[in-house]
Formats: sequence, structure tokens, C-alpha cells
Amino acid sequence: MSGEKSEKVLNSSETVQLGEFTFSLASKELLDASGRQVHLRRQSSEVLAHLVSRRGDTVSKSEFFDAVWAKTVVTDDSLSQCISDIRRALNDTSHKVIQTRPKKGYCLVPAQRPKRPQQQDAISDI
Repeated sequence: MSGEKSEKVLNSSETVQLGEFTFSLASKELLDASGRQVHLRRQSSEVLAHLVSRRGDTVSKSEFFDAVWAKTVVTDDSLSQCISDIRRALNDTSHKVIQTRPKKGYCLVPAQRPKRPQQQDAISDI
């Protein structure tokens, strides 16, 4: 690919906070606040890993198809199902964590979990 895309260099052992959840790039596992694994299908985990690696950037459908389903022909419905699975697992009903960018793709905007109880009032929309 050309140098136009801003590739984020992430350590494969990095974990990313997604609201009350944590995603590990190394294991491609999503963990809830108590550390229990939240089940995601393999393709959904791959889609989430790609979103995490490009967090803050809009990722196009064709980029997902190349990254997740490289040599397999799939429909847009496969990607839509993965995005729905991830949103459901993250309780992202308002689409604040994974935003749809119409006619462009999807963007991961990780929400920060409050660290102390007094911060919770200031960050009530998380």
C-alpha cells in the first residue's frame, strides 16, 4: 500500500481499553471488567483487531476484506455481521465506540473507563 494511510505501530502484546472492556492484540481476546473472556467469532475478533490497530482512523470495507478475508470472497453482509457482533459484545448500542462513517467505513473510538469513582460523574456518557 502507499504511504497515504497512517499506520499505527502497536506492540502485539498491547491491550486497549474499550469502555468497561479490554482487548488484547496478542491473544485477540475481549475481556469484561472482571477479566472474563467475552466470546467473539474468529472473524469478529480479526475485525476488532484491525480496528484497534487503526483506531481513530476510518477503515474502508475493502481494507477489512483484504485484512480479514484476504483470499475469500465474502459479501458486505459478513462485515456487517462482525460489526454487529462486536457492538453487541461491547454493549455499544449508541455506536459511540465503533462509529459508522457512511460510504466510507468504520472507525474505532475507544472510550476511557473512569479510573476513580469521583471521575464517573464527570464522564457520565461512557
